[in-house]
Amino acid sequence: MNLLLVGTDFPPSSGGISTYSMEVAGALSKTCRVTVLAPGAAKSAACDKVCPFNTVRTPPVPIFRTLAFLVYLPWLIRRYQIDAVLHTVWPTALISHLWYRFMPIPLFCYCLCV
Repeated sequence: MNLLLVGTDFPPSSGGISTYSMEVAGALSKTCRVTVLAPGAAKSAACDKVCPFNTVRTPPVPIFRTLAFLVYLPWLIRRYQIDAVLHTVWPTALISHLWYRFMPIPLFCYCLCV
């Protein structure tokens, strides 16, 4: 199964959602082909090299990052023949919901509530 994990927080940034996203992607990569769509960040290349999954980064500038999520999502679904999209935060799930009419693949939102 090919999975796309989408989130707005991912290492090398620190925090609970970043850690959660990395752990979920790592665990799923043991049985599935995982691609992560994450925001660009300083020193992200070093982090991405040690990951057991493919990571695609958006531009680090906030306005371009939002636009990139809109464009990258359908491109990655087609390029990697994604079977399901998993979201770690609800705003990115809204983007998948917008594209669902044109690409009806399952989407899931796993959000942490503190």
